[in-house]
Amino acid sequence: MIALSPALRYGRVIGILRNVPFAQAIRAIVGLESEGLRCVAPTIGSPDAERTLREAYLWLPQMAFGAGTVMRGSELTRAGDARAGFILSPHVDDDLITHSTPLGTPLLAGASTATECVRAVTPGAAGVKLFPASTGGRGYLAALRQPLGSRSFAPTGGITLETASAFIDAGAPAVTLGGTLTTLDGRDLTEAAQRVVAAAKVAQPLAGCGD
Repeated sequence: MIALSPALRYGRVIGILRNVPFAQAIRAIVGLESEGLRCVAPTIGSPDAERTLREAYLWLPQMAFGAGTVMRGSELTRAGDARAGFILSPHVDDDLITHSTPLGTPLLAGASTATECVRAVTPGAAGVKLFPASTGGRGYLAALRQPLGSRSFAPTGGITLETASAFIDAGAPAVTLGGTLTTLDGRDLTEAAQRVVAAAKVAQPLAGCGD
């Protein structure tokens, strides 16, 4: 199992950029970083995803940049070439998880049931991207954590500014936020980032990821 970067382990919130044009993506990243958010992942199928990863990494090396919605080996390779520091996948794929190991890139595999969560970490996934998290809510996460507490869960899918803190309070080491955060601009982006970063600060550091 590959350890996650300190920025991701302590950042607690991952901003997902899906189909966000390059210039807007960079503005969002700079705005999020200025408010204390340290982790961003453009989805690998988005236009300019690889350019966004490369250039953002050069400008803001203190942040953790990953690639989201990685489903194929070719996408994993592209993400690695673009210097993605972590991988988010919407499903459990043993080959994908295994192939991420030689790249030295931690992968969080998407899962929703207890069986899938165990399957995700068995071949070496760094954690579980609980997806879709909005279906079961914080109560479902709390129930999963009782027998599977040593796994690191990152709830994903339908998370809002209002529910992010609820998932963190329920024990999620990290949460992901998409359009409700990363498509905002100006003052709206600033205020939203402040809210979610404040919520993340009450949680404990991400555990169970190779420490």
